[in-house]
Amino acid sequence: MMGCKTIGLRHVMVGVILVLALVSASPPAEAGGWAHLGPEGGEVLTFAVSPQPGEVVYAGTSSGVFRSEDGAKSWQFCGLAGERVLALAVDPTTATRVYAGVDNTRPSVGGVFVTTDGGDTWSEA
Repeated sequence: MMGCKTIGLRHVMVGVILVLALVSASPPAEAGGWAHLGPEGGEVLTFAVSPQPGEVVYAGTSSGVFRSEDGAKSWQFCGLAGERVLALAVDPTTATRVYAGVDNTRPSVGGVFVTTDGGDTWSEA
């Protein structure tokens, strides 16, 4: 079993700053000052930013996981179709390892999934 790793406030602030920069980098395109930047996968419930250099962002939605490799400008579906993804965490030492916590109210579904290839394949953790 893996131990929990505590991340510092610096890492949290870097993530928040990155998200704010991504959102502010795209000018509003629709009336009322709002522009749709998220994935077309339902309601976004959580997100995670890769700690490695680059612009990889994961979004957990009410219908699976989406990945952006260009700082949230475009999105692609990357697994767990039909699952409500409530939590995401990117391994701080291996950026392609991502954990997803799903709504486990259905008895046939596990609670945590893991990918080791950036979201191309998933298995129960």
